[in-house]
Amino acid sequence: IRYLDLWASSRQVPDTITEFPLFTFWLGDLHPHLLSLPLSLAAIALAAAAGREKLKFPLAVLSSILFGLTWAANPWALPPTFLAIALMLVAGDGRWRWPDREGWPRWVTALAVGAGGWLIAAPFHLAFDPPSRSVRTVFAWTRPTDLLLFAGVLLIPAFFVVFRLMQRWGGPNGLRAQAFAAGVGALTVIDAAATGRPSMVFLCVGVAVLVAAVLEQGDDSDRPALALAALALFLFLVPEMVYLEDGYGEKMHRMNTVFKAYFQGWVLLAAAMPVLVRLGGGSRRGRRVLLALSVAASLPHLLSVGLGAWASPSKGLDGLAWMDEGDRLIVEELRRQGPGISLVEAVGDAYSEYARLSSASGVPAYLGWANHELVWRGPGVLNETGRRQDVIHDLYSLGDPLEIVSIAQENDIGLIAIGFLERRDYCESELDAVREAGVEIIDCGSGGELVVMAEKENLS
Repeated sequence: IRYLDLWASSRQVPDTITEFPLFTFWLGDLHPHLLSLPLSLAAIALAAAAGREKLKFPLAVLSSILFGLTWAANPWALPPTFLAIALMLVAGDGRWRWPDREGWPRWVTALAVGAGGWLIAAPFHLAFDPPSRSVRTVFAWTRPTDLLLFAGVLLIPAFFVVFRLMQRWGGPNGLRAQAFAAGVGALTVIDAAATGRPSMVFLCVGVAVLVAAVLEQGDDSDRPALALAALALFLFLVPEMVYLEDGYGEKMHRMNTVFKAYFQGWVLLAAAMPVLVRLGGGSRRGRRVLLALSVAASLPHLLSVGLGAWASPSKGLDGLAWMDEGDRLIVEELRRQGPGISLVEAVGDAYSEYARLSSASGVPAYLGWANHELVWRGPGVLNETGRRQDVIHDLYSLGDPLEIVSIAQENDIGLIAIGFLERRDYCESELDAVREAGVEIIDCGSGGELVVMAEKENLS
């Protein structure tokens, strides 16, 4: 939709990435954080089934396999996925067991799942050389209003459960229970105001209460869901205390830590949501009120985006309507190309219109957003991305058809695009040299062109 500003959703907390799963699916971002989700959820579900009642080792083996694949697909998913699996195995039957005579088989099984996961993905681990990163304390925090607008639809039920658990600990007398819960709530508010980091304080209290409920003695069929909720709140808490150092600089130091932690926290809270709503709401009427509050917390941003789109001069469901007409026709032509072709288009900053032809058509680009290559592969990729940027710049700017042919041959480049951005960034005489270097020019219409370079074996 042309005027639907989805990117605002991905930056709802200042100087961070807050891409929730729906945004990522809409974007079509084949990033590891998305591709690992089905594997992670399947591994946790199998562990929950394996830990229910008597341990089921075949299911634990399957969980181990999927955990290994999750680990290889997205190393950021390793800690929460393994912890969730371990919680499901240890407390999946509704009882918490320490690693004593009764509980050691479950703890050993959890460790075996982790070790087996490593072995399943051993080729990846032996070849993977992650960039060295250090854990540091944060110097920016999330405002409660930002956290509520971003995750209130799931956090509100969780905190209703926290409040009810505190009431339960207040004693059998209803008035004592209310007083106990109110007292803890008042102390939390005072502490939040005193520290200046209210989100951290509230999340700490939520995690502590849920962990205490998970560790309680006795049988409780809701224990596995409470364990997942405790882990999810902990994932929301982590970026309020520490961050994993990356290349985003001081201002956006929490950029990726918030992104990866929140993304997985969302999913775990969603898995626990039915139980949280039932426990938090109590009665049928209470559950309806709770759901209404949760939905209302998520509406301000949604409504602002929707009203902005409604007020736009053009409406519709065309996701590429923002494109220049010639660029759009290039995309349609690229979609008709067979596999194995390599595309060159103008390069520029990330989160801009650059790489638009490749991303909209599915044809691989010689180089898209260099920034993302740096994020995924680490500083070791800078020499290669820099070289490719120079190659693309030379193709468009040299003005010498023979040199352009030589560069295309050397780099196995099949198509060179000439569209809106290319015309804006390079002069017409330079683009004429690109046209002269090709063996064919596909006129896509409205100023969009594709210059076909000769196959390597046909070049002299």
